[in-house]
Amino acid sequence: MTKQRERRTLFCDLAQARVERREDGTAEKISGYAAVFFDPAKPGTEYEMWPGYRERVAAGAFADVLGQDVRGLFNHDANMVLGRTKSATMRLSEDAIGLRYEIDIPDTQAGRDTATSIQRGDVTGSSFSFIVGERLMEDFEDGTTVRTIIKVKRLYDVGPVTFPAYEGTEASARCDDIEVARREAEAHSRERGEESKGGDGDTGEAPRNQGAGLDMDLRLVEIKSIMTI
Repeated sequence: MTKQRERRTLFCDLAQARVERREDGTAEKISGYAAVFFDPAKPGTEYEMWPGYRERVAAGAFADVLGQDVRGLFNHDANMVLGRTKSATMRLSEDAIGLRYEIDIPDTQAGRDTATSIQRGDVTGSSFSFIVGERLMEDFEDGTTVRTIIKVKRLYDVGPVTFPAYEGTEASARCDDIEVARREAEAHSRERGEESKGGDGDTGEAPRNQGAGLDMDLRLVEIKSIMTI
């Protein structure tokens, strides 16, 4: 089955888009974390799709795509180009926190407007668009299912975004995508059930699942409750 393009949007202190200034006070760069790696010691480093179903991004998930031709976009809008790795106007790196981006602010209307909105605090989120290369589905005793993104196969764009997922009109706009996720979860449950009937027993390890991708924005949440940012 063809893997679909997915998006994730983060709204937390770690991921917040910021404007870095030169010594003379003029705006120079936009930076932020497009993705934050899961850390069991840090609540808030996983996504909650709905109660009982969560997603994590494993450390090193972007190691194979840092050299790809990736765009820096505002709100995933191809008409709002801020930078590009191929032209060296945007740089990507992985560290202990996650996937960091750094964009040289272009002398364009889009660049100036985006930088001003970030400085004013009107724009705070960061996001990335990608295709999964490898993922792991795990079932826990409390009934929770966790999808972990192990490797990203293709990274399309990163950058600052305006709206957090599931607020205002975003909620209704993403209802169909939640249904896609639910069908994936149901398929995983059926797969687990068939393995048990087959006599393999429950080894405690979840099988690899290469089901349909999800095309949705997900808000970064704490392990037990959605963060209020």
